[in-house]
Amino acid sequence: MADLVKYSVARAHLGDRLTDDGVVQHHFQEGESREANPGVVAQLVKSGVLVDPSAKAEGNSAQNKADPNTGGKNKAAAK
Repeated sequence: MADLVKYSVARAHLGDRLTDDGVVQHHFQEGESREANPGVVAQLVKSGVLVDPSAKAEGNSAQNKADPNTGGKNKAAAK
């Protein structure tokens, strides 16, 4: 059995939860944690449903990335 990784749930979804009694279907809510085999949930990580804790943080994603030299104006509108 592959090593399990603990992921953070970014969007609600239906998935398998590992319990002492076996595997049961569970409706994961945003903010919960989910332990899973990385190969099984790779598509969920790629689509942003799960957050891989080992992935580098994007950083500054909420920051306004507009060019400060344009003064916040639309370059196309200036023509």
